[in-house]
Amino acid sequence: MSIQYVRSKWLRTEAVARDRRVRAYVPETAIFAAGSLTRMLNSYNTVYVKPDHGNHGTGVMRVWRSKAGGKYSVQSGSRTRSYRSVGALYTALQAARIGRQRYLVQRGIRLCRYEGRPFDLRIMVQSNPEHKWEVTGMLARVAGSRGVVTNVRHGGAVVSMDRVCRSIGMNLSQIAALRSRLRKVGLRTSSAMLRRFKRIKELGLDVGLDKSRRPWIIEVNTSPDLSLFLRVKDHREFRKMYKYALAYGKKFPPRKSKRSKK
Repeated sequence: MSIQYVRSKWLRTEAVARDRRVRAYVPETAIFAAGSLTRMLNSYNTVYVKPDHGNHGTGVMRVWRSKAGGKYSVQSGSRTRSYRSVGALYTALQAARIGRQRYLVQRGIRLCRYEGRPFDLRIMVQSNPEHKWEVTGMLARVAGSRGVVTNVRHGGAVVSMDRVCRSIGMNLSQIAALRSRLRKVGLRTSSAMLRRFKRIKELGLDVGLDKSRRPWIIEVNTSPDLSLFLRVKDHREFRKMYKYALAYGKKFPPRKSKRSKK
C-alpha cells in the first residue's frame, strides 16, 4: 500500500484541530480573505500568510499592523512594503500572488530567539517496523539573518535542540520536561492525522516556542526532509529515521556515485 502525502496545509490543519487534545497547540488559521485578514490583524497584530500548497517556506509572508500610525506592512524574504489601510494591503497581496491560488492566514507567534534570530523545532514522528507511532527526533531550525522563515533553503540553519533551549535559559530538567511534552504532542498529532488520512507513515511537526516557552504547532508535514538530521553532529536519530522509512517504503533519490580519479 502506497504512502499517503497530503499537500494541502488547510486539510492538515483541519485534521489536527479536530482533536481537542491538540487543538490548544494550533494557532488560529483561516483561509485567506479580506474578512479573515482584517479580523486576525485586529486580534493579533501580526499574522503569516502562506500558500495552501507549498514547500520549504516558499511564498510565506509576514504581515503586521504598526501600533503607531496604523500602517500595515508585509515582509516577503528580505523585502518589506507598507500600506495605509488593510484594504490597500489586501488588494496588493491579492494582485501580487494570492489571486492565483488558495492562501491561508495564520496567527503570528512571537518565537523565542537564538543569537538574535527566531527559531522553531522540528519534531519527527514515524510509524516504526511494528506499526506503532514513535517520536524519532527533535532539532531546532534558526531563521536567516533577514528571513521570514526558518527553512534552511531560505538561509536558515540547523542547531541541536538542547543548544537553543540552553540559550533561552532552560536548565536540564526543563529541557527534559519540554521533550516529554513534545513527545506527547507528536503522538497525539499522529493519532489526529490518522483519523483523516489512513495511509500516512511519517510527520514532521514545526513547533514554535513563544516567550513563555509554550509550544505551538505551526505546521504539520506529511513528507518531511529527513536529511535535516544529518546537519547535527550526532547521526543516531537520522539512522533510526532512515531505517524506519525504508521499512514503510519511502523512496529516496539515488546517491551520486563518486568517480575514482585517474
